[in-house]
Amino acid sequence: MCEISPRLIPTQLFKNIYNATLSFNFDGFSTTRGNAAKDCREIAVSLISGQVNSAWLNTSKTQLKNRFSTLLV
Repeated sequence: MCEISPRLIPTQLFKNIYNATLSFNFDGFSTTRGNAAKDCREIAVSLISGQVNSAWLNTSKTQLKNRFSTLLV
């Protein structure tokens, strides 16, 4: 058995649990001015809380609609 650096334990644990993850094309994380983190959080919270429906999508900002469509439609 090989030693794993303590800082890599969460990554390795994730890989062991979710060995077939889906990649999402989510641009905007590479710059400090990008809104990717904010949009990703809003989409994730809305999905988890069951708020996502046609009314939610219709009232969302254009940028959020575009990200949602790119990711999940």
